[in-house]
Amino acid sequence: MLVELERDHERREWERVRARSLDELVAEGRAMSGLVGYWQGGMSKGKARAPKARVGVFTREGMEKLGWSRLKEGDRVELSVAVREGEEEATGPQLQDLLPKEATISNAKKQKDNAPPRPAQLFATVLAVETHRLRLLFHPPNSLVDLEACPSWRIDLAPNDAIDVKIDEAIERLAVDAAALEASDAEGKLELQGTQLSAALVGEADERAPTGSMFEQDQLIRSWYTRYARPDPLVLDGDPDLRLNPSQLRAVATMLANRISLIQGPPGTGKTHTLVAALVLLKKHFAVAAPVLLSAHTNIAVDNLCEGAMRAGLEVVRVGPSSRLEEAGCTLEKKMEQHPLYTRLEGVRAQMAGIKRRLAALEHEGGEGQGQDHAHDPASTTSAASLRANLSPLIGDHRQLPAVVKSREAREQGGERSLFERLIEEGTTPSVMLEEQHRMHPELAAFSSQHFYEGKLRNAPSTEEIDPLALAAVSASRRLIFIDHPGLEHHHPIPRSGPTHLAANTQRRGEYRRWVPGKGEGHCPLFGREE
Repeated sequence: MLVELERDHERREWERVRARSLDELVAEGRAMSGLVGYWQGGMSKGKARAPKARVGVFTREGMEKLGWSRLKEGDRVELSVAVREGEEEATGPQLQDLLPKEATISNAKKQKDNAPPRPAQLFATVLAVETHRLRLLFHPPNSLVDLEACPSWRIDLAPNDAIDVKIDEAIERLAVDAAALEASDAEGKLELQGTQLSAALVGEADERAPTGSMFEQDQLIRSWYTRYARPDPLVLDGDPDLRLNPSQLRAVATMLANRISLIQGPPGTGKTHTLVAALVLLKKHFAVAAPVLLSAHTNIAVDNLCEGAMRAGLEVVRVGPSSRLEEAGCTLEKKMEQHPLYTRLEGVRAQMAGIKRRLAALEHEGGEGQGQDHAHDPASTTSAASLRANLSPLIGDHRQLPAVVKSREAREQGGERSLFERLIEEGTTPSVMLEEQHRMHPELAAFSSQHFYEGKLRNAPSTEEIDPLALAAVSASRRLIFIDHPGLEHHHPIPRSGPTHLAANTQRRGEYRRWVPGKGEGHCPLFGREE
């Protein structure tokens, strides 16, 4: 399987990286050392009253700047006791002394019989990277670790298996016969999983899969998407003004008219704006009660969608860590804290945690597996994350950066080809391309349009007013420059005169290629005369 080829490659890469010295890892931005930690919100001494997710804050002594690193929001990190400067090994408490008993027991249970003891491990997720502080999210039982008892922490980037788990779950659900499962659940007692769109996603035929739009029985919505899917939309009195251009209106109509659709959005064409407009149309104008799930491949993209929806006056619940939206009060955690029964929930969690600790201790003393009942329970064996999607528009652009596939074997077998790209190329799934861009000067857009979008990309009038980049070393008349950079990449702090300094360095060893609309590509030395 392509996924396994990529994972094997990543595991080998991580093993090679971790074999390097601490100084090398720090220089590469893969590790930080000499940090002190404490729990956000007090309770710095002792253990928490109940095992729950907590935020740990890490700083340097004297609140010095953390310095450059590769750490970013969502990364998984491993924590260990740091070796202080001038020492050959860590002094003071060891990691296993700082970890709660539950983590030690859980670690011991995972070992095979007669296997050597596994070293204690402590993992967390990066919540926010600031100039002087690093905020990490700890989940139970790691959230009970005594942060302040360690005089110096070391933090290393670690493989993030959370994505792997979600990928495996998604692949398993694609194999679920959702139609048969739903037909057998006459009383509605099972938690349904899978989707009847699986056949369309994997390119197979399924006569039982629903066709057409989920809104085809709603005459108002059906009238709207039928009229706006035309090349010349038929506008009626009472239609909301969504402030969209023609291709964006066709995209929204295509989303609503089909169970699965593809919306291709070149740079600056308003993918987020179009999607938010579709939500406003459904929720505010047509008052559709069905919930809508917005998902994206990065936390930043999800935050952008959430902020756009909130600005439009929509009710949003952000699932997952987001320091950016925490203050807005729209995260799931904040919503739960605002519920009047939240204090009772904390009490129930504390009771459950106590029961789990006692059970874990008994299992550890009496041998793993004793006293356990593994009776089949449909409610507990289905994933809480399983969703029943009746309408799935996919929004992206296969002409922009492809998936990062490091395994050569996986690339040779087509691992870089995304689902979106495959469906576009097959041509059987309804699709629309957003055609008007608002981000680039027309000279830059002309290159993208001709080379990647078959000349279909148009420019919004406002793009003519975009000022050129103000670089003293580059003529303002040169909008598009390709710089040949054959040397290896190294990290160096950018000086205050950053762009000018870099351009001056490039002048000594580089060349540029200038693409002229209608004339193609010209070649001449950097900063030389124009061709």
